[in-house]
Amino acid sequence: MENLYTVSQVFSDRIFHVPDYQRGYAWEQQQCQDFVEDLDLLGDGKEHFLGLLILHAKDGDSAKVLDQRGHAYETYDVVDGQQRLTTLVVFLHALQKEMAGCGSLQMLAQGLEETYLATRDMNGQPMPKLTLNRDTHDFFYGTVLERSQHVQGPTIRSHQFLAEAKGHFAAYLDARRQTLRDGFPEWLKAQYLKVTQQLTFVVYTVRSEADAGVVFETMNNRGKGLTELEKVKNYLLYLASKLELPSDHDLARDINDSWTHIFERLMAADLSRVSDEDQLLRAHWFMAYDYDRKKWKGSRSIKERFALSRYQGRHPALLDDVKAYLSSLRNATVAYCDVFQPSHPSAYGAFKTDGVLRARLIAAGEKLARLDAPVTFLPLLMAVRIKYPNNGDVCLEALELCERFAFRVYRWLERPAYTGQSWVFRLGHQLFHGQHLAGVLNEFRAAILYYCPDQRIAARFDQQDVDWYRWPGLKYMLYEYEQHMAEAAGQAVRMPWDVLTRKQDTVEHILPQVQDPGGFWAERFTAEEHRRWLHDLGNLTLTFDNSSLGNKPFPEKKGAIGQQGCYAGSKLFIEQAIACYEDWTPKAIEVRRQALATWAAVRWRVEAVDVQSPDTAEDTEGLIVRVINRMFIPQGQLLLYKVLYAAGEEGVPYEELHERMGVRRAQLPGILGALGNRINQTEVLSSSQPGTAFFLQWSTVDGVGRYAMRPELRATLESLPKLHEILSTWSVEEIDAQFHAVWHKNWRSQRTDLDLPDWS
Repeated sequence: MENLYTVSQVFSDRIFHVPDYQRGYAWEQQQCQDFVEDLDLLGDGKEHFLGLLILHAKDGDSAKVLDQRGHAYETYDVVDGQQRLTTLVVFLHALQKEMAGCGSLQMLAQGLEETYLATRDMNGQPMPKLTLNRDTHDFFYGTVLERSQHVQGPTIRSHQFLAEAKGHFAAYLDARRQTLRDGFPEWLKAQYLKVTQQLTFVVYTVRSEADAGVVFETMNNRGKGLTELEKVKNYLLYLASKLELPSDHDLARDINDSWTHIFERLMAADLSRVSDEDQLLRAHWFMAYDYDRKKWKGSRSIKERFALSRYQGRHPALLDDVKAYLSSLRNATVAYCDVFQPSHPSAYGAFKTDGVLRARLIAAGEKLARLDAPVTFLPLLMAVRIKYPNNGDVCLEALELCERFAFRVYRWLERPAYTGQSWVFRLGHQLFHGQHLAGVLNEFRAAILYYCPDQRIAARFDQQDVDWYRWPGLKYMLYEYEQHMAEAAGQAVRMPWDVLTRKQDTVEHILPQVQDPGGFWAERFTAEEHRRWLHDLGNLTLTFDNSSLGNKPFPEKKGAIGQQGCYAGSKLFIEQAIACYEDWTPKAIEVRRQALATWAAVRWRVEAVDVQSPDTAEDTEGLIVRVINRMFIPQGQLLLYKVLYAAGEEGVPYEELHERMGVRRAQLPGILGALGNRINQTEVLSSSQPGTAFFLQWSTVDGVGRYAMRPELRATLESLPKLHEILSTWSVEEIDAQFHAVWHKNWRSQRTDLDLPDWS
């Protein structure tokens, strides 16, 4: 086969560098095991194909280097194949260590070291044959290959994978030594020859970084095992090679610089799993390009968005659009890492100069992470960070609202994790594309109150059949209560969250689960009362170890200050508060539950803030007329006006709105979003961007969220005779039929010289 080289030939005159834009080492134990099994099964005289090795020759003074014996080497960047190449070197190092301990193989071990691990340059200094990217190489060269002192252990995920690969190969060789005994040296020599003479690569050298993308696109990525993020990078490099522009461009360098930033940020935050890469791409796409979850197709969506066929004759525009994509993706990566790893030392680094604010951001981020529901909010939080990069207060407000949504909807009501995603994704998309922050956050509050009105919070506390002990949000709620009490005392919480979640015995029943007939608890609780109050929220508390409390009578559980293993002597404020009760009875449990209810109503309170009309010299009626007449009214918006106009001040419940309009439920968010964009893109409103709140008002009545038409809009519509006639006399069906018969044709033509309806 053309360009087929043995491992010996590949290493004979080459020095390899893994560029920083490559993802770190990621082979796991199973892949290392597959490697040694392939070796064991490889017969004499047979070859085993390792795959394609794509290299990019370095330019300039560093392209050629000499070792101290005068042997010349070409220096190459490893575009593809670094995982296999690195694994080979780790395995060869393990062989070299074993061979160096066998007297008959010491010279062979020395040759292995110089050929595959490290030689020495003209100054006698070590010259690694393989250099990994900058966040991994020191650990690889110092600890894994044992070439220098590197006392720090693994700090990022790729370090851990490298250490595990080294340990796996060492254990494999040790087992062979124990089994083969005197035959081990000969077996070692045979393994060395297998690796260097019978394992092969197809080596392909590209002329530029952009050409690597052409190779991958031509091969269609089949069998390559590339991640979606890598496929996007390779496609963008492919585009860089195809641009026809008046002068040279640096797009390939920008792409590689962006991927260096992305991989290093993800690796540093221990978010280098493929699932993290996929989630980052997906959330960024929802924010920047299309918030419809059903349309997301992974890397294919990016390819279709930046397809060359869409930019025929417009390559300068393609260059601008790809660079905008790179910029927003890099910034989104920072936000992604902060959301998923808020406790990392680099989290919210943009706000380091304000230590108090940064601490509040980290605390809010940790709360959201504990609820294990950040995916829903990624597009919105990314948009906040990108549009308001230096405004920590805005970021904090958004984080706190996300936490309230997550707790109220996903924990309190136990709704599925996808509940409200489309709504929140749309808000993130609109914020990124210029909708005013106040309008977006106001609608976000409306979404929270729509899915979980305040009445639903209060109603759960009044239910008697709730098994709070098995409620998924119990530990989080009690921990928040502990934090509240600690803050009131001016002290820090003394139980780390990871202790609470790791241990199984950190929730205590004050009234014990086992009732001793005739004992202390039986005197205070009948069998029916025991069943009724046992798992009540008022009877549950956090504790460091409930085994020390057990089934003791309340006076013993209560104990005294300074005494260990009791409520009064506990380090937890939530237990100290229980020690203030004189006795523990059904009434005491009810009192404590009501205290928790009062606190919870304040802790997770959400107020819908009304967005006022912008302060302009033009009167409100004139502004509304300008919005209405700015362009042809789409069918969905006309139906929305019709239904809300007919409903009057009472408005329409959100759940019924799409039915009354005669549209699918999935269409309603898009109709509302289009109306908000229409309002915000009206010139006089573009600076304030009030969104749909300029036309519509949201309220919650009896726990039901509903939209109503603002009085100002209603009055304006009534001043436009033709439009008022349609809204007041035509049915939804008549509007729909007329739109398709006459208006739809003109609207779709997108002409700017059409005669708009003379509503006035």
